[in-house]
Amino acid sequence: MEFYAQIKNRKILPLNDSDNEEAQKLKANKDYKFKVTAPRNYEFHKKFFALVNLGYQNSDNTMNFE
Repeated sequence: MEFYAQIKNRKILPLNDSDNEEAQKLKANKDYKFKVTAPRNYEFHKKFFALVNLGYQNSDNTMNFE
């Protein structure tokens, strides 16, 4: 089971409806093991590739983008 959530006031809050459905499957008064990771920042990736494309478009010498 995997879902996205954020922690506010020491409570785990699912981010959307599908994540909430997954969280509802957890039983009360039962132990669980969690592996916490932070997802990649999608907005940062869009900015990064826009910057790479801008640099490629403004370069004088032709080079392979890949």
